[in-house]
Amino acid sequence: MARDLNVPFGPKRVEIVVLGAPVAPERATEIIRRTDLGFRKLRFPLSDYGQQVRRLVGFPSKETDPAILQWRRQWGAIDLEWLANSQLLHGKGWCHPDGTIALIDELEDYPWISELREDCRRLATAFPDLSMYVAAWGSGQTILGFPFIDAPESPWPTSLLNSQSTPTLGFWISGGAVQAMEGADPLLFHHLGLHHSQAVEKALGEMRRCANLSVTETCFGNRRYARGLPDAVVQKWIAQARSLGLNDEAQR
Repeated sequence: MARDLNVPFGPKRVEIVVLGAPVAPERATEIIRRTDLGFRKLRFPLSDYGQQVRRLVGFPSKETDPAILQWRRQWGAIDLEWLANSQLLHGKGWCHPDGTIALIDELEDYPWISELREDCRRLATAFPDLSMYVAAWGSGQTILGFPFIDAPESPWPTSLLNSQSTPTLGFWISGGAVQAMEGADPLLFHHLGLHHSQAVEKALGEMRRCANLSVTETCFGNRRYARGLPDAVVQKWIAQARSLGLNDEAQR
């Protein structure tokens, strides 16, 4: 495509839709583990649950930059600007525990096209089996003209499908590579057999379904009524941390 990718989308906020082929739950556990925002230096208080999980995977108790950098390197964490998951602490993201790949969200603080492309490239490199589309609506436009939360349940009326705006551009992650395309390109979401308006409806429906599957019960401390990952996912992370020698102190 001829578009210059080294420019900002324009507005402070950009809406995105992520949708892809589902992965096995075991693969989803690995993708979330390596892309989740809960394993970074945070500037807000953690719940008891968040503190306990981070302790059990050996996350540094003294959050100095060198210690966190070393831990993330051993953990295999992927540095992402805009496409990280936040399943651990907030129960949201584009990769869900059952393997669903779906997200409709708003990015804030002036995202650049090149930054979004770089996130896609890093995901493609780390997970060559991943097949998903990322579409972005910039230049001040919104997808629906109203908040996502107010959208009806599926099936949507034809009038709502037809009234959606066209994406600014999109990326297709597949086979370890990334292809950029214009938002009006009919190949956007093509491998899912969807028009971009249908992809919006599908992504929101899948997010709502996954939210209903998330759980509040946990043996890892008070979640403060937040829903999130099942304990089985965290147990696998703890075992992974043990195999990497990251949580020896936490296990004593």
